[in-house]
Amino acid sequence: MTYPELPECIRPSSLDLKLKSNVKRHVSPWTGGTQTVGFTGSRWQISMSFDNLNDWESRQIDALFFGLDGHGRIKLRDYGRCGVVPQGAPIVFGAGQRGTILATQGWQAGRLVLRKGDFFTVQNELKMLTADAWSDTNGRATLEFTPQLRNETQNGDLIETREPWGIFMPVDNDMSASRRPAFVNSIKVDFVEAIDVPSV
Repeated sequence: MTYPELPECIRPSSLDLKLKSNVKRHVSPWTGGTQTVGFTGSRWQISMSFDNLNDWESRQIDALFFGLDGHGRIKLRDYGRCGVVPQGAPIVFGAGQRGTILATQGWQAGRLVLRKGDFFTVQNELKMLTADAWSDTNGRATLEFTPQLRNETQNGDLIETREPWGIFMPVDNDMSASRRPAFVNSIKVDFVEAIDVPSV
């Protein structure tokens, strides 16, 4: 499925990235001890501001975001951090993988293929590396990342590192633009990663 994206010539003035962890907490009323349990379903939230847009830019952004009508989906990424030119043609190595560790192959051999803090996309899900990833002599590398996979992998799933993205939806039903004299326009939007998107 094809999802809309930001126009290449328009980027947010500011961006806030938040990980909404799916963790349940219970504090004992007797001891004050805290129990925590993590579940699948943690996801990214992105808040963006577009300031001082001219009339043409404002029309592009308004039509894109208002066109989602609160329920549409859009392809977004962290526009403040550059992607990584892939060191090879990386794919998933092995079906049925879950959690926060992923076996991969297809990298160039014996090199640092991704650094801690880099993003990548697999199965329409946006992930961040939590440890440097080195390929072995066979071009295989183990990726450690957050948040955990929501769907089991298929062998050969593509891994995107050049422009890693996720599929997002509006946080709520309200979206508004601000107009000022001389057609200076601004808009602030909040999106959360959609967890109902089928994997590919």
